[in-house]
Amino acid sequence: MGQRADRSMIKRLSCACSTYKTPFLMRLALLFCSLLVFTSLLAQSPGRPTEKPVKAKGNQIMYDASSCIDGCLIAVGETDSRSGRGSDAWLVKIDKRGEKVFSKPFGTNDMNDRATAVAELPNGLIVAGGVSEQKTAEGSVIKAWLRCRDPKGDKVWDRELGESTYSLQIEDVIVNHAANQIIVIGIRDERLWFMVTDFSGAKVLDSKLRDKLLDNLPIISAKIMLNEGRVFVYGAADFGSEKRSPYVLKLDTKGRMIQPPLIFGEYTVTQTGQISLLDAEWLLLPCSKRKSSLYSDLAC
Repeated sequence: MGQRADRSMIKRLSCACSTYKTPFLMRLALLFCSLLVFTSLLAQSPGRPTEKPVKAKGNQIMYDASSCIDGCLIAVGETDSRSGRGSDAWLVKIDKRGEKVFSKPFGTNDMNDRATAVAELPNGLIVAGGVSEQKTAEGSVIKAWLRCRDPKGDKVWDRELGESTYSLQIEDVIVNHAANQIIVIGIRDERLWFMVTDFSGAKVLDSKLRDKLLDNLPIISAKIMLNEGRVFVYGAADFGSEKRSPYVLKLDTKGRMIQPPLIFGEYTVTQTGQISLLDAEWLLLPCSKRKSSLYSDLAC
């Protein structure tokens, strides 16, 4: 409405300018008109994005974020431990205006905790997935977990998912609304790890994905997308000599492979992006690849 009025003003002023016999006066009037319109449009245009830091003691790292039913944003990561030793997992909720609703660290005594995945249940509860690492004289023990918090960030339940003395990471958490279940994808001992729990965190399925091709490829990263009962797992696998290749798996909701994995061995990938389902037959997986010291983008 405002833009149409501005155009109408330009037209009227342009007609008025045509009555001037002196070209200089005409140009001056047009310049004045243009300045008025530019100022009006500038006032109507969206403002610059604002930055609002979420303050916490010490250093912080964010790993994952998700939108909420009420329009808020939840994010998880790690922050310096309140005890001054190691790190605590960190959960933050931000409202539509970018204002902090809460910022809450949580962790286990004498362990390094980090939350790396987060999702919201249909009832508004928040589920975060992550790991706790404890250093021992013999090495370290890594424990994977799910933590459920209410919309105010207070504890509802905690569940342990498993442990490893080598490597263990929760990569992604999504909600299967049709089955009232939580799907977790992780990497344990460089192999994909697929788990399903109910909304109370109780295990329904714990499966290590098996495939001859995948068994020979250390997995670097993994994310999941759920669409019409199909679970797409994607990320990057290590080919050695700093070579990484994107891969895509198609599973059912019980972790069974629907078809063999698709691996793009000819690319040297530095990072994979968010997968998109274009239609029933096509997937788009944005990647960044490296050739010598040059970086470029590709779509698989």
